[in-house]
Amino acid sequence: MKKVFVVLAVFGVGIACSKTESTPAATPGSDLQKISYPTTKLPSKGTKALTDKATKGGVGDTRPTTKSAKTNEAATDRQMRKAADVDKVDCASLPDNSAECDGLNLYYCDDKQLWQVDCNSEAKFGGATTGSCYEGEKFIDCLGCGPADDGSTVCCDFQNTVCCAEDGSACYSPK
Repeated sequence: MKKVFVVLAVFGVGIACSKTESTPAATPGSDLQKISYPTTKLPSKGTKALTDKATKGGVGDTRPTTKSAKTNEAATDRQMRKAADVDKVDCASLPDNSAECDGLNLYYCDDKQLWQVDCNSEAKFGGATTGSCYEGEKFIDCLGCGPADDGSTVCCDFQNTVCCAEDGSACYSPK
């Protein structure tokens, strides 16, 4: 935890107060993953065949349920996650890594707690131009978008394990 001190001066009288802010907690035994997109262009083509299509912003449920897709463990221990407080989500009864897209946001359960990531803010923080939550048949994650090495715009996860056309019409693995 870090403490932030605020000092107010009113008519020459100083008043100090303290506010405690918490930072996201890491999963026991792991570190939070730093979100950083390459400073060079994103990969436009993958070495592996088309994996699937994805829907920008997600489809169906917007909060994790027993039917939700799972994101990978590295994607849950992300630097910009924050605890979420959403009605009707009981992560204590859901499998870890159950995730859903809700527009620009990724909601997921990790260690029996609900977390939220604003994918656009995270992408910009990590060096991408924009970002959104993408939900595919085989993955669900935040993807950061930017120019690719062939001049197109692509969106990739911060680990560059999956990339998609900006509209989600074609996804591939660049590794």
